[in-house]
Amino acid sequence: MHHFHHKKISLLTAAVIATFYANGPLAAVKGLALEEIVVTAQKREQNLQDVPVAIQAVLGEQMRASGIEKMETLAPTIPALHVSEAFGGDQIFLRGLGPGVNFGFEQAVGQVVDGFFYGRSRFSRLQFLDLERVEVLKGPQGAIIGKNTTAGAINITTAKPTDELEGWLTLAEEFDGAEGESYEGAISGPLSDTIKARLALRFEDKDGFLENKVTGSDDQSRDDLAGRLSILFEPTDSFSALIQYGFSDIEREGRNIQPIHCTAQMVSVLAANGIQEDCKLNGTRSTTDKRNGVGGFEFQDTEASTFGLTLEWELENMTFTSLTGYAEYEYIDAGNATYTGIENFQIDIEEDYEQFSQEFRIASNGGGTVDYIVGLFYQEHELDSILDLNIGTLGPNTINRNRHVATEQDGETIAAFGQVTWHLSDQWDITLEGRYTKEDKDGASVQFPAALFERVQVPGPGSGGPTGVFNVHDVKGNRSESDFSPGLVLQWRPTDNAMYYLSLKKGFKGGGFDHQLVANQTDAVDGRFEFEEEEVVSVELGGKLDLADGAARLNFSIFRNEYDDLQVSTLIGPATFSVGNAASAITQGAEADLQWRVTEALTISATLALLDAEYDEFDQAPCSQFQIANALCASGFQDLSNKPLQYAPDYSYNITAEYIWPLSDRLELIGFVRVYGEDEKELALDLDPVDVQDSFTKVDARITLADVEGRWQVSLIGRNLDDETTMGFANDINFFNGSHFGITEAPRSAILQATFRF
Repeated sequence: MHHFHHKKISLLTAAVIATFYANGPLAAVKGLALEEIVVTAQKREQNLQDVPVAIQAVLGEQMRASGIEKMETLAPTIPALHVSEAFGGDQIFLRGLGPGVNFGFEQAVGQVVDGFFYGRSRFSRLQFLDLERVEVLKGPQGAIIGKNTTAGAINITTAKPTDELEGWLTLAEEFDGAEGESYEGAISGPLSDTIKARLALRFEDKDGFLENKVTGSDDQSRDDLAGRLSILFEPTDSFSALIQYGFSDIEREGRNIQPIHCTAQMVSVLAANGIQEDCKLNGTRSTTDKRNGVGGFEFQDTEASTFGLTLEWELENMTFTSLTGYAEYEYIDAGNATYTGIENFQIDIEEDYEQFSQEFRIASNGGGTVDYIVGLFYQEHELDSILDLNIGTLGPNTINRNRHVATEQDGETIAAFGQVTWHLSDQWDITLEGRYTKEDKDGASVQFPAALFERVQVPGPGSGGPTGVFNVHDVKGNRSESDFSPGLVLQWRPTDNAMYYLSLKKGFKGGGFDHQLVANQTDAVDGRFEFEEEEVVSVELGGKLDLADGAARLNFSIFRNEYDDLQVSTLIGPATFSVGNAASAITQGAEADLQWRVTEALTISATLALLDAEYDEFDQAPCSQFQIANALCASGFQDLSNKPLQYAPDYSYNITAEYIWPLSDRLELIGFVRVYGEDEKELALDLDPVDVQDSFTKVDARITLADVEGRWQVSLIGRNLDDETTMGFANDINFFNGSHFGITEAPRSAILQATFRF
């Protein structure tokens, strides 16, 4: 892509120059050391600068100060990370890699909370609640974290019970943008000499930011409640038991989806239905709120709960850890399939999921020539999904089609993993790691005509069925796969302030079943129901440097990932996604992250990611509906070889500055500004030119009046101050070939926020 190699060389040159100047001009700053950041990326507490992985860590206090309450708000500030809502699921992409939209896909970016692995994208919608930090681990993490981390992992650590009674409360009022309020707080402390507890709650009640001209409301409104109770039992200095229970109840009305391009046919149909839709990406939409005369059908409801028991025994030379976890959620997405006010084009998506997991591991306590961690992991899950689709008539040559697809999947995963590090000398370490995984899955899918929302089954395959039903199937499948994901890491510490590493790793993401399959019986049996596992081989060269007597840090990495059987999903028909394995893809790039406390008052940071992500070979890619309608895809396929991946901008960046003005012995004023942006990126796999997000730059800022002892602070927060209009997801509206919809991201917003601590 263009000047990528020159960019990579320039970034490496900058890192070398920074190393050269470590004892030069920057070293003149004394006594301003940055605070050490502790991470658990490798299942043990370590200094960020000692971990041979590309990590960007954000502290909970920093997120709360900026009003960042969910993954979608954090992601734009992390270069190379993309998180956005899509119908029925979320898009989580890192360095250009993610699975796309299908209920059967597990994530390429694994999610870990307090050591518990969650493989479903829906968990990303749960609110950030009383967090200690979020770590974004870039690149395959298969050996230590596990499968389904071919692109990376998001490692979240929540705040734990404290020895002393303490608490905090944050009140926020958003008066521009998605207007409304939110409340979050926690209280923590001892219940006895051996028991401590922590309770955290968050409530949010906000309007949306898209003006709906039909209903007069603002879409998408939010009414969310989340909580977590943690109890820590420490009867001795060497044993602890942590029990955690969390819940979330997420209710959304309306959607932040709008048509962004309409064909003449669609404009004509809209006009015939009396709908005033401008078909532009802006702050308005025209979508009815009626379903056959009944209001309020566009909504999302998610109810989730998690339970975790963590036991730790610290022995003389090692620590034994047991993690027992359970998680479940159920959700329903309901919406208009044309994303307009045309009635009788409706989709309902339901999903129920539950998982149980058990992990045992033993880790050395450090201080010897060899450090190690070994463990066993077990997980089982049940996944049920339902897709209801009602396609109304558009004219005399079309028919009304109701479709009901119900899919069940059960899975069991067993894995053994380990990592051994030899400290060859004060300067050199070598690490060998690996994970063996065996996974079994059973799936079954039934598609039949149904009265929408009545769950009335009519005769199935072989019975003839009613006239006008094109695809009917009743299929079953089972999969059994195993994989060994090894890794080799070499570390070099030429000085106490510099660490360089070279890593070679392999990862994989399990195969599965298409939960949105709408093929006929023959095609379904012939293999359309199943897709294969995805594999990646990664090489990365990186460095972590402490500069200016600890007042600055510069971390950088250069990487290349080669993917085989890349799992992809593209929209090919009404609520229909073609699911399969692309031949191969290559992502390569360079990243740098600088933090510098310039003076006692001024701290700056800058992160840059350069990316070149393309299909190496993909000559059987599905055509877009626009290509099919205009006879531009005669073979039935298009060749995407050497074409860019989705969500893979050539560059993305984030620059921040914070300045503290002392006002008195008791008060201080804090100013903060963030400038972030990225190059243009493809939002749809078929690379339709309409589904492209242009390059953009956004600016956030806040001003805070605070008590110097940290007891209270009041902030005025502004996001997207230039009011840039951007999309997080876009695709075809297949009922009108050549028309497109987009999911609009938040416009300019202003928040008044107060935090109190005791």
